[in-house]
Amino acid sequence: MTAPTLRPYQAEVIERIDAAIAAGYRRLLVVAPTGAGKTVIAAALTAAAVDDGRRVLFLAHRRELITQASAKLYAAGVDHGILLPGFPPRSGSQCKSVLCGPCTVEPFGHRRSSCHQPI
Repeated sequence: MTAPTLRPYQAEVIERIDAAIAAGYRRLLVVAPTGAGKTVIAAALTAAAVDDGRRVLFLAHRRELITQASAKLYAAGVDHGILLPGFPPRSGSQCKSVLCGPCTVEPFGHRRSSCHQPI
């Protein structure tokens, strides 16, 4: 699988994200319709961050989105791991990028209460 070529609007989104971060914004949201390539954009941003020596945590609420993101990261040449039941652990490897699915990450100090339901 080869890294996808960014469409002009995807490259523009990445440029706008980079500009917003440079301007001091830290909470960004990209909204685009189905099929617009949000995962491709995320993979390109992740690849750039890893190339800069930064670490990335990619969260998604569906297993399908994690496997889709994994394929895009693989295509972009990004070494990554997946923290999700059913995926083998990567012992001895220090990934700069990790994909996490539902119920994988909980904030410190978070206690289960009666309002939490299994997914």
